[in-house]
Amino acid sequence: MPASARPLGYIALGYWFFFWLMNGMDKFLHGVTVTVAGEPLFIWFGKNRMEQFGKYFDRLALPQEGIAPLLSACGVIELTVASLFFISLLGPKHYEAWIAAAFTATAVMFMGFSLWDVVVGDRAELLEHGTYMGVVFVTYGFVAFSQFKPVRAFSHDTENATDNRLPHNFETLGI
Repeated sequence: MPASARPLGYIALGYWFFFWLMNGMDKFLHGVTVTVAGEPLFIWFGKNRMEQFGKYFDRLALPQEGIAPLLSACGVIELTVASLFFISLLGPKHYEAWIAAAFTATAVMFMGFSLWDVVVGDRAELLEHGTYMGVVFVTYGFVAFSQFKPVRAFSHDTENATDNRLPHNFETLGI
């Protein structure tokens, strides 16, 4: 993969960072007026998960009081996943491990969401989460295959900074 493809790694990681950041914030800001210096800037209109989960909890005969803690926990986890992508973009030592952790957490989240969708019988959400799961694997494959390296990693790895060869495991396969 040419070095010119590496900047697309930033776009891919940035997408997932903002995806999880906005989804996590949506759990806490739905219907809230966002202000700057005391002036209203906009009203945060996301998806009304309280209403949606109210229907789920009714189907499962669960108490409605459990919805807010569940959504809050999901929001905190989603913001944590966003932070993994943000750390990956900063390019710390062992950035490959941070990227792997971020994508693994994303896949686990979508797997959990999909299991929930099956339990509550929401096939539209299941299709959506299944599609995202596929996008996670494609994105991770692209980031790995393009040999994405954050800018900071180049300054520490001058020997391989312009090395456009495929990773060793692909070379041994003759690809």
